[in-house]
Amino acid sequence: MAEPKSTITPSQVATVFESVFVDKMCVEPSKIGLDKNTYTEVGMDSLDTLEVVMELERKFRVKISDKQASLLYRTSLYNFLNVFVKVLVEYNYLTNPDASIVMTQYAKLLRPKADKIVNDPQNPAMTAPKSLLDEYQKSLKHTQELEKQIKQYQK
Repeated sequence: MAEPKSTITPSQVATVFESVFVDKMCVEPSKIGLDKNTYTEVGMDSLDTLEVVMELERKFRVKISDKQASLLYRTSLYNFLNVFVKVLVEYNYLTNPDASIVMTQYAKLLRPKADKIVNDPQNPAMTAPKSLLDEYQKSLKHTQELEKQIKQYQK
């Protein structure tokens, strides 16, 4: 296995991924949860997808193949990030265990923003319906379980 080209932490990957989507798509960070669909919920058309891919390639100095890029149109942000993380593993920027940590770090990055939206008693318009709160609680538990598994794996 080749030596990594540079040191990139999972947290850095998650942060760059978020910033590229926020900047290129001009959306609030709360709109880019991993469960969001790039086309229907984020509003990415094929040109937007190409711009985001090119920006990620530029930031990390990698090349996403046409086959991989074709998987990124009209998909969830989870799948988008997953494909990109696999590219970083191929380029030896990340290891396979790091790939799952990226997903957890991205979820953590969005958690405080989601907490603010879900729990704002001062602004009823920012309070989510019960069904959304339940989904958020489930995803929070899932994230916490992933964090536990990662810690066990690292020991």
